[in-house]
Amino acid sequence: MGGFRDIFEWFIECFKALPESIVIGIYGSLLIFILKGALNKLSKYRSKISGLAEKILSFLSEKPEIGTGYRVIASPEYNFSRRKNRRNALFNGEVWPIIIVLLAAIGGVLLLQQYYVEVQGFFYLTSVIFIFLSLFCLLISVFTNRIQSSTLKFSIFSLIISVYIYYTGVILPKLIAKMPTDISIIKLFEAPRDYWPSIYVFLGIFIAVLEIGIILILLVRLIAIKLDSKKRFQANQKLISATNAFEGAFGLVATFTIFTIFSYLLTSGNIVEFVFRNVS
Repeated sequence: MGGFRDIFEWFIECFKALPESIVIGIYGSLLIFILKGALNKLSKYRSKISGLAEKILSFLSEKPEIGTGYRVIASPEYNFSRRKNRRNALFNGEVWPIIIVLLAAIGGVLLLQQYYVEVQGFFYLTSVIFIFLSLFCLLISVFTNRIQSSTLKFSIFSLIISVYIYYTGVILPKLIAKMPTDISIIKLFEAPRDYWPSIYVFLGIFIAVLEIGIILILLVRLIAIKLDSKKRFQANQKLISATNAFEGAFGLVATFTIFTIFSYLLTSGNIVEFVFRNVS
């Protein structure tokens, strides 16, 4: 892993070494090229652009139909019986679950300190991939004049969440630098002000990883629905049924909003200051 870290750090340093004028010129040229091509294409769809507000309202409604031209195709619905989950006797107590969670969090902090460069690269890579896939899906929908409901949700939420994922990757080295390397359960209670902030920061980063997982589920769901439109088989239909909970737009908005705010408050230290201020 050390070799990968050296290569990644070398790549980052090479990128930082580029003169600012060159980087701005490259981005500016790409932006002008993209805008020019987009304006040429969008000039053919002026009437559709004028109905953007109706499209957004239709997307949030129960029957997502947009006018007579551009269409949002509703997702298929399949219902399969599910077995009831049995409760684990281990979590019926009061102490062991807390100890297990603390041990997992401490292990996560130590691993994060050791492999933070790889985690940072993972955040950068996933944000770029999500942005590319979402823009690609939206571009295809412009030419086909329709989009599947699950594809639209993936495109919108992945674009928004990718910004926060990238931000988390940017501040990750600063967060790691503040973490003590000798963290343990005993020291969590001996010096809480020194060691508990690391647990909170890890939980904030873990929530960002959960958001990446939700985006991946949305991606898997749209692929499954696309396959279902070509050929239907029970395993794929079960997958669509298992991910029905990710179909509601309001639920996704609430989930991503709560997760992002909570993750930011944990990593920024605002919750830590609030907790210790009220405890003391």
